[in-house]
Amino acid sequence: MSFYQCGFCKTQKNINNQTSIDIINIEFWKNFNDEILVNSIIKVCENNNDLKISENKIKEAENIVKIALSNELPNLAFDGYINRTFSSSDEHKGELIIPDYKQSRFLLPLTMNYELDIWGQNRLKTKSKQKELLMHNEDKRALYISIVSSFAINYYNLVKIDKLIDIQKKLLENQKQILISYKVKQNLGTAVENDIIHEEKKLNILNYELNDLKEKKDILQNQLCVYLSDRSFDKVERIDFNNINFTPKIPQEIKLSQLETRPDYKKIQYKLEKTGLDVKIAKRDFLPKFTIFGTLGFNAYQFSNIISSHSKMFNAGVAPYLDIFDGTKKFQILKIYKYRYDNVINEYEKTILTSIQETNDALYNLKLTSANFQLVKNYYDLDFKDLNLVAKKINYGVATNIDLFRKKEELLLSEKQKVNLKIDEIISFINIYKALGGIEPYENI
Repeated sequence: MSFYQCGFCKTQKNINNQTSIDIINIEFWKNFNDEILVNSIIKVCENNNDLKISENKIKEAENIVKIALSNELPNLAFDGYINRTFSSSDEHKGELIIPDYKQSRFLLPLTMNYELDIWGQNRLKTKSKQKELLMHNEDKRALYISIVSSFAINYYNLVKIDKLIDIQKKLLENQKQILISYKVKQNLGTAVENDIIHEEKKLNILNYELNDLKEKKDILQNQLCVYLSDRSFDKVERIDFNNINFTPKIPQEIKLSQLETRPDYKKIQYKLEKTGLDVKIAKRDFLPKFTIFGTLGFNAYQFSNIISSHSKMFNAGVAPYLDIFDGTKKFQILKIYKYRYDNVINEYEKTILTSIQETNDALYNLKLTSANFQLVKNYYDLDFKDLNLVAKKINYGVATNIDLFRKKEELLLSEKQKVNLKIDEIISFINIYKALGGIEPYENI
């Protein structure tokens, strides 16, 4: 079976056939019912500079594999030599004297060298580079998942900031009404200067918080433009918070089999296989090597006789080679690779534990955030009912406008909490996608 029909090539072909859309599992992002998000993620995959760099690294690794393959094949070269010794002193060859010696030589050979891979060492070196290429592919996949997840998280944080700014402006307007009401009461002698100072301080704090939100909004927009490789740094298109139509389905548990899709898990498997191959290569380095060599061409001393039966040249042979003593260099190299193999085994165990820990943390965070979101929703509904009751009391003259404004403030603060937790719930779901290596938590269950 030829190299291009081997199992590795089929695996690599399947990987190469994977588009960026396949890597990030675009169907997962369609669950959010946000066409703007989906289109933006596609733009990130097409334009992001870090992703383009990762693609070039894969191409570089593919060429390294081809270089390793070339070492398994014979080497054929033309090694010509044309020389002219001009008339000079006499040439002495024993008792024979050639006066005013001059000579031309035309050496035109094809040379061939081929190291017989009796022990399969060169084949193992190629396989080692193939495993390295697969590791690079997993690095690329991890980068795609990480960048797309980070983009989506920043996207929803920006949606959240938009809504919080809107609520903050309402809080500011409400606080201004409270301050006006207290000034009216002060004129009537039913409020003191301390009340005015207290409300003015609250107004200043709300203005400070609004400015802080605006700064965060600008920062998030700039970060999203970098993900999109948008040099114009224009406004990033996004959904309105009120149009979000997504409630994550929370899995009760994550099976261990689902962790096998994580890029770090697959990479450490390839690394373990590669390091095992490197140990075998180091062992085979103790064995003798055999190189077949040969020369075919012409060796003439006159230009007119370059191509003739008398100037033909051909030789072939086998050159065995074995290190007798190298100062224990090969033993030390073998020990190094064995230590590396032991280290990779420990890395493998650590990767499994880290995968379980990160996935469990993400799942626990999603469950907790969803539960808290439901509590805040209930709290918001109660504040809304409370506001309506105060509005009715005003009609009966048992409550003041300040009481109504205070209830509006409580309702707006509850709404801020609801907005924060709704976006946190979405982000927690994205973190599960990231922890599972780009699959939905319901897959493979």
